[in-house]
Amino acid sequence: MVNVQYHSIDSRFDRTASAVLERGIFKFLIVLSIIQFSGAWYWGGFNAASASLEGQQTFGTPFRYLVWGTISLASGLCLLREPYRAPLRAFLPFAPFLVIGIISGLLGDNLLISVRSVTFWLLMFLSAFVSATMLKPRAVAFVLTHILLLIVFASIAMSVLNPAVGVSAYGGEMVWIGVFTQKNTLGYFAMSAFLCAYAFHPTIGRLRTALLGIGAAACLVMSGSMGGFSIAIGAIGYMALVKAILRSRFTAPIASTIIIASVAALVAFVLLYWADITQSLGRDPTLTGRTVIWSAYLKEAYKNWFIGLGPGSFSGESRTVMALFYMLEEWGTIRQPHNAYILAFGEGGVLGLTAYLSALAYMAFVAPFRHRTPESAICAMFAFAILLGSISEGRGVFNSTVEGYLLLLFRTLSVRSVGLGYIYGNRRL
Repeated sequence: MVNVQYHSIDSRFDRTASAVLERGIFKFLIVLSIIQFSGAWYWGGFNAASASLEGQQTFGTPFRYLVWGTISLASGLCLLREPYRAPLRAFLPFAPFLVIGIISGLLGDNLLISVRSVTFWLLMFLSAFVSATMLKPRAVAFVLTHILLLIVFASIAMSVLNPAVGVSAYGGEMVWIGVFTQKNTLGYFAMSAFLCAYAFHPTIGRLRTALLGIGAAACLVMSGSMGGFSIAIGAIGYMALVKAILRSRFTAPIASTIIIASVAALVAFVLLYWADITQSLGRDPTLTGRTVIWSAYLKEAYKNWFIGLGPGSFSGESRTVMALFYMLEEWGTIRQPHNAYILAFGEGGVLGLTAYLSALAYMAFVAPFRHRTPESAICAMFAFAILLGSISEGRGVFNSTVEGYLLLLFRTLSVRSVGLGYIYGNRRL
């Protein structure tokens, strides 16, 4: 009897230790992924379309090996426990987008860059999927909150205490870049952190919400990222509208129609009063020459309008980009079209643009009214934020970004939230 009891205790201890170790891997993966996909200066960030993947960050290459290795280990552990249908359900809206990317890459300008871009996008998906699958939603919220807080306040400290590194000149002004290499990178990271503070506030408490929200807002303002600030406000307003429609108990088709009509009316209003709106935000109507850049990239994209030139062909150091780089030299260091819709059109043609828009539109305008869960509403908020951000920045599409990683994370949580195995009683994130 004694031996059996000790054996039972040892077995329970081994199972507990194993569970803690495995859960720790998935939490650690979230931390690594936020650093990597946000482009934090010291370790993370790289461009798959660059000629070299070495980058300029100290220890950047070994850090990336650590990220890819952890993704592989975590994916193996996850897929041993989860049926193959789970990743397929989460991946389904992106399947046409990736298939078109693969086909356009095979027919496009540079097969190596296209393979890199698609491979790293899939690694980003796996990283988000396995963490969101194996951890409780509350655990995901707390891990994300703490790593976002760390990077936000590290950026504030770097900008205030070491301005030689954390501050940069832009347009005659000094703006924060924090632990990033560019002000817009800090701005989009802060925008994502601000949205997470809003989304997680029922779970993480008032103090953490206030710290993350105020810190992210400070980074948005001091980086001069009015675009990121506008996207954050617009996405939060959109989520509030989604919640209001969900409370009204409309059927999914009617709710989707209402939300699409509301967004269409907003777009029409913005276009009608474009000059007044941009001037009130301290921007000129050309968005610092972006309309000129859009025109040049669109002209090039129309040459391969059906299937495009493949992932990476309209960003980084591709032949197309370098030709336009010298043409647009007076507008600065332009290595992408500063519009994700043009980027999707150039790299995947009209098919790629349609697939890109369809995936985001489904998650923003349809899925929250089909699933009717908090997780799906948060996913819709991030999808809408990306739709807004795609107007003025060429981030994402076949590239890895922090907002893209978070979208995939919440997409997986939203799929889990309507599954039979979703047993967590607290429905708040």
